[in-house]
Amino acid sequence: MVNEARGLRAAYNRTLAATGRSSVHRVIGPDDVPRVLAELARLLDTGQVDDARLPGSLADVMLDIRAYYEEAGLALVDHVPAARQLESWLYQSTKTGKLMLDIRKLVEDSGAPMMDYFVLAPITQ
Repeated sequence: MVNEARGLRAAYNRTLAATGRSSVHRVIGPDDVPRVLAELARLLDTGQVDDARLPGSLADVMLDIRAYYEEAGLALVDHVPAARQLESWLYQSTKTGKLMLDIRKLVEDSGAPMMDYFVLAPITQ
């Protein structure tokens, strides 16, 4: 997933150039995405959410990664896709999406309150 994120950087940059704005920057920027994905993979391997070395809350980090992927996805299609199409692409077709769903499941299975895992990935996925 680290290489996947790096490979999407040019597409992300095209969307940024075309729109002049980005939703990535809640707690990380686009340069941070590969490093943070590596930390999320480590988190999943250890199963210890509390030990994660993240620059912000898990929810904020996951929202930034989702924004990065969806903004990159906009540059990969020749039309404006429906929001659900980008969401489905992220969670059903990318390694990062699978990681994010696995982390949501890990947090849910830990007995955390619903709001701790509900915001990590759309319920539709």
